Amino acid sequence: MFLSKWSVQRPIAMTALIIVLVMIGISLYPRLSIDLLPNMEVPMVLVRCEYQGASPTEIEVEIVKRIEDAVSSLDGIKHITSMSMEDEARIQLEFNMGTDVDIAATDIR
Repeated sequence: MFLSKWSVQRPIAMTALIIVLVMIGISLYPRLSIDLLPNMEVPMVLVRCEYQGASPTEIEVEIVKRIEDAVSSLDGIKHITSMSMEDEARIQLEFNMGTDVDIAATDIR
């Protein structure tokens, strides 16, 4: 009520106020930093193991299961993904945001 009453009684003052606010907004617009895709790094560690002459099922039973059991007790693990191929196993560990990847990689070793 106060603003509408004041703008009816003093239209020139309100127009001047609006013009000043618009000019301040226009002058500060270039300083506004909006980033639709911010630069962020997802904390991930990839463990790769080779076992020559082994089938994917042997690798899964002998290597992947043991590594998953060993690293699952680490703090901050969000998701574990593993892939068993012929002669190779890959385990991808995704950590919660804010986890130091260097410390996590040292713990995994």
